Amino acid sequence: MPRPLRIEFAGACYHVINRGNYRRYLFEGRGAAEAFERTLGEAAERFR
Repeated sequence: MPRPLRIEFAGACYHVINRGNYRRYLFEGRGAAEAFERTLGEAAERFR
């Protein structure tokens, strides 16, 4: 059974978390993590 949809509204703050299977790291190196954070920031600005 799928989980219920999240309630979204303007001006809300949302928490984003990424974790690998078995709590392993998602990124091999610091550069990959920084690229992900940069891309996430760009998407947040673009789509508000």
